[in-house]
Amino acid sequence: MNIYLLFYTFLSGITFLSGLLFFKNKNNSILIFLSLLLLLPTSDQFMFITSFNGVYFYDYYFLALIIYCFKRNNLYKLKEIILRNKFIIIISSSLILYYISLIIFNSTPIDKYVLRDFRPFLLFASLIIFIKATARVKIQFHKIFNILTYLFLIKILFFITLFILNPIEDPYYQSYLYRYRDGTTFLAVIYLIIYLFKKEDIIKLISKNSTHIILLLAIMLVLISNLRILLPAIIFVYIIMHQTNYNNFLKKILYSIIFIASFLGYSYIMPKIQYELHGKEKIILRIKNLEDRKLSKARINKEKKILKKGYKPQRYNTLFSKVGYQLEARFFPAKKYINELTFLNTLFGNGFAKTFEISAFNYRGLDIRNNKIDSFYITHFIKYGIIGLLLLVLLFFKVISLSIKEKKLRYAVISFYLIVFLVTAIFYQPGAIVHLLFIKIVVDSLTNSKLLST
Repeated sequence: MNIYLLFYTFLSGITFLSGLLFFKNKNNSILIFLSLLLLLPTSDQFMFITSFNGVYFYDYYFLALIIYCFKRNNLYKLKEIILRNKFIIIISSSLILYYISLIIFNSTPIDKYVLRDFRPFLLFASLIIFIKATARVKIQFHKIFNILTYLFLIKILFFITLFILNPIEDPYYQSYLYRYRDGTTFLAVIYLIIYLFKKEDIIKLISKNSTHIILLLAIMLVLISNLRILLPAIIFVYIIMHQTNYNNFLKKILYSIIFIASFLGYSYIMPKIQYELHGKEKIILRIKNLEDRKLSKARINKEKKILKKGYKPQRYNTLFSKVGYQLEARFFPAKKYINELTFLNTLFGNGFAKTFEISAFNYRGLDIRNNKIDSFYITHFIKYGIIGLLLLVLLFFKVISLSIKEKKLRYAVISFYLIVFLVTAIFYQPGAIVHLLFIKIVVDSLTNSKLLST
């Protein structure tokens, strides 16, 4: 057993034990699990320690919750739940059986590509199980707030350490070292959205200074991610969905401009610091290596010219330029499926294990076949057609509706995700469970704390 598998086994054991704790102390079980999700890196570059054959370390927590649900719910209650959700269950089951039949009919090997395509359905199953199991759980908001504050800070310190040490071997992550995002990034955004609509309630429960500290930490996490789609998504919710009077509208415009300027400034400054820390040293080492091997002066002089030119702000210059080219490169892997669409494919998609060839993965030494491209809509349309895509959207709406009862906040959160879905296939991301589960926890804790304070 290698060290990574050992670490994965340890994490899985901890999450399973925290799930078993649910039988005895629901609140502590949830708080421990939330802390683990925030503390541990749930980004793609750390999947070698958080995933094994497509099974994430946190899946074992939901396995414990399934055991809990079967033990505590009698057959009559289970039947009632099934009948109440029979439409979604029938459609989901029918589609999954159809896709499994395609696998059998086409003699598709049961490999990692097939197993990965169960991830979105497993995600929703986990969320619904969690929502049902925690229906009567009451956690005070200040406990959630304290966890968020400390672990947001720890995540920022983790990024700074990563940025300084540069331990990552993947050339993509080396080039974009100043960007780091995982489930906590989206959780920070969701907290900002919830704060917009629940500001008065939060300030009543927590001191104003503490509130400002966590807001600053959340904004820092958003800037660190440097994820462009967050700009229109957050600004749309802030200006359009969160309705205020004319004076506040102008103030919102000003704050939005400051936010965009901060985003652009970060895009310029951090790569420059990265170059001084790591980039320049790499060029110097390349020159030394070429000189030691006594290779052609032309090659050596070429590297020396690069060193002399110094830092070139590529990310800053291309952040919003050549958008058409960037979108084409992002969505090009889906082109062959779109060109070959049939009526049946349009309705039901191509099914499980249909992969997209990402040629850019070659230079990273990665498998060029991927289960998704950077778009929720295109990925799931190609795989599951219009029917499957609508089903996933319906499941998403149901999960958010079960988590948020207040209409304005619910529509704001849904709007944010619908915009992000344009360029992100979130349901395949290992960190998706972090922010989608958090919505239920934080909204419930706010409601419970508000009731107790009145």
